[in-house]
Amino acid sequence: MEYGEAKRNAARRTPPKKKTGRGRLAVCLVIFVSAVLVKLAFPEFSRRMGDKLVVLLDSGLDYKSAFAEVGKLFSGENTFGEVIEALKPMPDKEAETVVLPAFKPSGVAENKLQRDYLSCLAAVPDDKNDETPLPENVSAAAPDLPFAFARPMYTPVTSAMGWRTHPIDNTLSYHYGTDYAADAGDEIKAFASGVVAVSGISESMGKYLIIEHPGGWETRYFHCSEVYKTGGSTVELGETVAEAGDTGRADGVHLHFELLCDGVYYDAEKCFD
Repeated sequence: MEYGEAKRNAARRTPPKKKTGRGRLAVCLVIFVSAVLVKLAFPEFSRRMGDKLVVLLDSGLDYKSAFAEVGKLFSGENTFGEVIEALKPMPDKEAETVVLPAFKPSGVAENKLQRDYLSCLAAVPDDKNDETPLPENVSAAAPDLPFAFARPMYTPVTSAMGWRTHPIDNTLSYHYGTDYAADAGDEIKAFASGVVAVSGISESMGKYLIIEHPGGWETRYFHCSEVYKTGGSTVELGETVAEAGDTGRADGVHLHFELLCDGVYYDAEKCFD
Protein backbone atom coordinates (compact mmCIF):
# COMPACT_ATOMS: atom_id res chain seq x y z
CA MET A 1 0.00 0.00 0.00
CA GLU A 2 2.74 2.42 0.94
CA TYR A 3 4.52 1.69 -2.33
CA GLY A 4 1.35 2.29 -4.38
CA GLU A 5 0.59 5.53 -2.57
CA ALA A 6 4.15 6.83 -3.13
CA LYS A 7 3.93 5.99 -6.83
CA ARG A 8 0.68 7.92 -7.20
CA ASN A 9 2.17 10.97 -5.36
CA ALA A 10 5.23 10.93 -7.58
CA ALA A 11 3.02 10.84 -10.66
CA ARG A 12 1.10 13.87 -9.39
CA ARG A 13 4.38 15.79 -8.82
CA THR A 14 5.75 15.02 -12.28
CA PRO A 15 5.82 18.32 -14.22
CA PRO A 16 3.82 18.38 -17.42
CA LYS A 17 5.69 17.96 -20.65
CA LYS A 18 6.59 21.17 -22.42
CA LYS A 19 4.60 21.97 -25.48
CA THR A 20 6.47 21.76 -28.72
CA GLY A 21 6.63 24.52 -31.32
CA ARG A 22 4.44 22.57 -33.75
CA GLY A 23 1.35 24.58 -32.84
CA ARG A 24 3.07 27.89 -33.39
CA LEU A 25 4.53 26.65 -36.66
CA ALA A 26 1.05 25.67 -37.84
CA VAL A 27 -0.29 29.14 -36.99
CA CYS A 28 2.56 30.77 -38.95
CA LEU A 29 1.81 28.58 -41.96
CA VAL A 30 -1.88 29.50 -41.83
CA ILE A 31 -1.00 33.20 -41.68
CA PHE A 32 1.40 32.88 -44.61
CA VAL A 33 -1.06 30.96 -46.78
CA SER A 34 -3.85 33.43 -45.91
CA ALA A 35 -1.65 36.37 -46.87
CA VAL A 36 -0.80 34.77 -50.23
CA LEU A 37 -4.47 34.03 -50.97
CA VAL A 38 -5.49 37.59 -50.09
CA LYS A 39 -2.80 39.00 -52.37
CA LEU A 40 -3.86 36.78 -55.26
CA ALA A 41 -7.58 37.44 -54.83
CA PHE A 42 -7.40 41.17 -54.03
CA PRO A 43 -4.17 42.60 -55.55
CA GLU A 44 -5.18 46.28 -55.37
CA PHE A 45 -6.30 45.98 -51.74
CA SER A 46 -3.04 44.19 -50.89
CA ARG A 47 -1.00 46.93 -52.54
CA ARG A 48 -2.73 49.68 -50.52
CA MET A 49 -2.30 47.77 -47.28
CA GLY A 50 1.35 47.09 -48.15
CA ASP A 51 2.00 50.79 -48.67
CA LYS A 52 0.52 51.56 -45.27
CA LEU A 53 2.66 48.89 -43.60
CA VAL A 54 5.83 50.21 -45.26
CA VAL A 55 5.12 53.67 -43.83
CA LEU A 56 4.65 52.16 -40.38
CA LEU A 57 7.85 50.12 -40.58
CA ASP A 58 9.84 53.19 -41.60
CA SER A 59 8.61 55.13 -38.57
CA GLY A 60 9.38 54.80 -34.89
CA LEU A 61 7.27 51.66 -34.50
CA ASP A 62 7.02 49.56 -31.34
CA TYR A 63 7.46 46.14 -32.97
CA LYS A 64 6.43 44.19 -29.89
CA SER A 65 3.07 45.97 -29.84
CA ALA A 66 2.81 45.55 -33.62
CA PHE A 67 2.95 41.76 -33.51
CA ALA A 68 0.54 41.70 -30.57
CA GLU A 69 -2.01 43.71 -32.55
CA VAL A 70 -1.58 41.52 -35.64
CA GLY A 71 -2.15 38.47 -33.45
CA LYS A 72 -5.43 39.96 -32.24
CA LEU A 73 -6.44 40.44 -35.88
CA PHE A 74 -6.14 36.73 -36.69
CA SER A 75 -7.82 35.75 -33.44
CA GLY A 76 -10.85 37.86 -34.37
CA GLU A 77 -10.41 40.43 -31.58
CA ASN A 78 -9.51 43.29 -33.99
CA THR A 79 -10.43 44.39 -37.49
CA PHE A 80 -7.71 45.32 -39.98
CA GLY A 81 -8.59 49.02 -39.65
CA GLU A 82 -8.26 48.85 -35.86
CA VAL A 83 -4.84 47.25 -36.22
CA ILE A 84 -3.60 50.02 -38.54
CA GLU A 85 -4.93 52.69 -36.13
CA ALA A 86 -3.32 51.01 -33.11
CA LEU A 87 0.05 50.76 -34.87
CA LYS A 88 0.38 54.48 -35.63
CA PRO A 89 3.71 55.53 -34.13
CA MET A 90 3.96 58.07 -31.36
CA PRO A 91 5.30 61.44 -32.55
CA ASP A 92 9.01 61.97 -31.98
CA LYS A 93 9.97 64.03 -28.96
CA GLU A 94 11.24 67.46 -29.78
CA ALA A 95 14.95 67.88 -29.21
CA GLU A 96 15.74 69.77 -26.04
CA THR A 97 17.40 73.11 -26.62
CA VAL A 98 19.85 74.36 -24.03
CA VAL A 99 20.02 78.13 -23.94
CA LEU A 100 23.21 79.52 -22.50
CA PRO A 101 22.87 82.49 -20.16
CA ALA A 102 23.51 85.93 -21.55
CA PHE A 103 27.11 87.11 -21.40
CA LYS A 104 27.20 89.35 -18.33
CA PRO A 105 30.72 89.37 -16.86
CA SER A 106 31.34 90.79 -13.40
CA GLY A 107 34.58 92.51 -12.45
CA VAL A 108 35.60 93.21 -16.08
CA ALA A 109 33.84 95.62 -18.43
CA GLU A 110 32.39 93.68 -21.35
CA ASN A 111 33.27 96.25 -24.01
CA LYS A 112 36.86 96.55 -22.73
CA LEU A 113 37.32 92.78 -22.62
CA GLN A 114 35.94 92.44 -26.15
CA ARG A 115 38.10 95.31 -27.38
CA ASP A 116 41.24 93.83 -25.80
CA TYR A 117 40.67 90.53 -27.56
CA LEU A 118 39.73 91.96 -30.94
CA SER A 119 42.71 94.31 -30.87
CA CYS A 120 44.88 91.36 -31.85
CA LEU A 121 43.05 91.35 -35.19
CA ALA A 122 43.95 94.94 -36.05
CA ALA A 123 46.01 95.15 -39.25
CA VAL A 124 49.41 96.88 -39.18
CA PRO A 125 51.17 98.85 -41.91
CA ASP A 126 52.41 96.90 -44.93
CA ASP A 127 55.97 98.09 -44.29
CA LYS A 128 56.10 96.37 -40.89
CA ASN A 129 59.58 94.97 -40.17
CA ASP A 130 61.59 93.64 -37.21
CA GLU A 131 61.97 97.18 -35.85
CA THR A 132 58.24 97.86 -35.76
CA PRO A 133 57.41 98.88 -32.18
CA LEU A 134 55.16 96.79 -29.99
CA PRO A 135 51.62 97.97 -29.31
CA GLU A 136 51.46 100.47 -26.45
CA ASN A 137 49.71 97.96 -24.18
CA VAL A 138 52.43 95.30 -24.56
CA SER A 139 55.63 94.97 -22.52
CA ALA A 140 58.75 93.25 -23.84
CA ALA A 141 60.08 92.69 -20.31
CA ALA A 142 60.06 89.31 -18.62
CA PRO A 143 57.23 89.13 -16.10
CA ASP A 144 58.35 89.59 -12.49
CA LEU A 145 55.68 87.63 -10.70
CA PRO A 146 55.28 87.84 -6.89
CA PHE A 147 53.74 84.34 -6.63
CA ALA A 148 54.32 80.73 -7.63
CA PHE A 149 53.17 79.74 -11.11
CA ALA A 150 53.19 76.88 -13.63
CA ARG A 151 52.20 76.29 -17.23
CA PRO A 152 48.44 76.01 -17.89
CA MET A 153 49.17 73.16 -20.33
CA TYR A 154 52.31 71.09 -20.91
CA THR A 155 51.87 70.91 -24.68
CA PRO A 156 53.72 72.54 -27.59
CA VAL A 157 53.19 76.21 -28.35
CA THR A 158 51.50 76.51 -31.74
CA SER A 159 51.47 80.30 -31.93
CA ALA A 160 53.65 82.54 -29.76
CA MET A 161 52.90 86.07 -28.64
CA GLY A 162 53.84 88.66 -31.26
CA TRP A 163 53.20 89.83 -34.81
CA ARG A 164 51.77 87.15 -37.09
CA THR A 165 49.49 86.49 -40.03
CA HIS A 166 46.11 85.76 -38.49
CA PRO A 167 45.04 82.17 -39.30
CA ILE A 168 41.43 83.14 -40.04
CA ASP A 169 41.63 86.66 -41.50
CA ASN A 170 45.00 86.12 -43.22
CA THR A 171 46.00 89.64 -42.17
CA LEU A 172 49.10 90.77 -40.29
CA SER A 173 48.15 91.45 -36.68
CA TYR A 174 49.49 91.27 -33.15
CA HIS A 175 48.82 88.09 -31.15
CA TYR A 176 48.35 89.10 -27.52
CA GLY A 177 48.68 85.64 -26.01
CA THR A 178 50.17 82.18 -26.39
CA ASP A 179 48.39 79.31 -28.13
CA TYR A 180 48.93 75.80 -26.77
CA ALA A 181 48.20 72.67 -28.79
CA ALA A 182 45.41 70.52 -27.35
CA ASP A 183 42.90 67.81 -28.02
CA ALA A 184 39.25 68.42 -27.24
CA GLY A 185 38.65 67.95 -23.54
CA ASP A 186 42.30 68.27 -22.44
CA GLU A 187 42.55 69.72 -18.94
CA ILE A 188 43.54 73.36 -18.49
CA LYS A 189 45.27 74.20 -15.21
CA ALA A 190 45.31 77.45 -13.27
CA PHE A 191 48.58 79.34 -13.94
CA ALA A 192 48.61 80.49 -10.31
CA SER A 193 46.38 80.70 -7.26
CA GLY A 194 43.78 83.43 -7.32
CA VAL A 195 40.11 84.35 -7.60
CA VAL A 196 37.95 84.02 -10.69
CA ALA A 197 37.00 87.48 -11.90
CA VAL A 198 34.57 86.22 -14.52
CA SER A 199 33.66 83.22 -16.63
CA GLY A 200 31.32 83.37 -19.58
CA ILE A 201 30.86 82.91 -23.31
CA SER A 202 31.16 85.29 -26.22
CA GLU A 203 31.14 85.09 -30.01
CA SER A 204 34.86 85.82 -30.33
CA MET A 205 36.42 84.32 -27.20
CA GLY A 206 34.08 81.35 -26.92
CA LYS A 207 33.83 79.91 -23.43
CA TYR A 208 36.43 81.69 -21.32
CA LEU A 209 37.74 82.21 -17.81
CA ILE A 210 39.66 85.10 -16.23
CA ILE A 211 41.52 84.70 -12.95
CA GLU A 212 42.88 87.57 -10.83
CA HIS A 213 46.15 87.10 -8.96
CA PRO A 214 48.01 89.17 -6.34
CA GLY A 215 49.76 92.39 -7.41
CA GLY A 216 47.28 93.32 -10.15
CA TRP A 217 48.09 90.32 -12.34
CA GLU A 218 45.47 88.30 -14.22
CA THR A 219 45.37 85.34 -16.59
CA ARG A 220 42.88 84.65 -19.36
CA TYR A 221 41.86 81.30 -20.85
CA PHE A 222 39.91 81.40 -24.16
CA HIS A 223 38.14 78.96 -26.55
CA CYS A 224 37.40 76.36 -23.83
CA SER A 225 34.90 73.56 -24.37
CA GLU A 226 33.97 73.54 -20.68
CA VAL A 227 34.65 75.96 -17.81
CA TYR A 228 34.51 74.60 -14.27
CA LYS A 229 34.66 77.85 -12.29
CA THR A 230 32.38 80.85 -11.91
CA GLY A 231 32.99 84.42 -10.80
CA GLY A 232 34.13 84.68 -7.19
CA SER A 233 35.50 81.12 -7.00
CA THR A 234 38.89 80.58 -5.40
CA VAL A 235 41.37 78.50 -7.40
CA GLU A 236 44.71 76.96 -6.51
CA LEU A 237 47.89 76.73 -8.55
CA GLY A 238 47.64 73.74 -10.90
CA GLU A 239 43.93 73.18 -10.29
CA THR A 240 41.88 72.09 -13.33
CA VAL A 241 39.69 75.06 -14.23
CA ALA A 242 38.54 74.25 -17.79
CA GLU A 243 38.80 71.93 -20.79
CA ALA A 244 40.34 72.82 -24.15
CA GLY A 245 38.04 73.37 -27.11
CA ASP A 246 37.45 75.43 -30.24
CA THR A 247 34.54 77.63 -29.17
CA GLY A 248 34.34 81.19 -30.39
CA ARG A 249 36.54 82.54 -33.17
CA ALA A 250 39.04 79.70 -33.41
CA ASP A 251 40.54 77.72 -36.27
CA GLY A 252 40.89 74.53 -34.24
CA VAL A 253 41.12 73.08 -30.74
CA HIS A 254 43.68 74.93 -28.60
CA LEU A 255 44.09 77.12 -25.53
CA HIS A 256 44.65 80.82 -26.06
CA PHE A 257 46.35 82.02 -22.86
CA GLU A 258 47.06 85.62 -21.85
CA LEU A 259 49.02 87.17 -18.97
CA LEU A 260 48.41 90.80 -17.97
CA CYS A 261 49.24 93.24 -15.20
CA ASP A 262 47.21 96.43 -14.83
CA GLY A 263 46.08 96.20 -18.45
CA VAL A 264 49.55 95.56 -19.92
CA TYR A 265 50.20 92.29 -21.76
CA TYR A 266 53.27 90.15 -21.04
CA ASP A 267 54.69 87.12 -22.82
CA ALA A 268 53.93 84.23 -20.43
CA GLU A 269 56.57 82.02 -22.08
CA LYS A 270 59.30 84.36 -20.75
CA CYS A 271 58.36 83.16 -17.26
CA PHE A 272 59.91 79.80 -18.15
CA ASP A 273 63.11 80.97 -19.91
